[in-house]
Amino acid sequence: FSYGDYQISNLKTSLKYADKQLDLQNFSGGIFGGRTSGNIRLNFSGNSSTISIEQTMSGIRADELLRSLV
Repeated sequence: FSYGDYQISNLKTSLKYADKQLDLQNFSGGIFGGRTSGNIRLNFSGNSSTISIEQTMSGIRADELLRSLV
């Protein structure tokens, strides 16, 4: 999976949509030479949408991460 300059390999997740909330549960994949995992929730139920992210990264290459931010 890629989005702009971001490349995620072996992306795995569970999607759930209910009550105007989209959950990406237990996602995992390879990014920046390491691994990432966590949960993302997009909530469309109120006057303004919100996003919640719980994420863990390990073994990433700091130079690749920093280069992606500029």
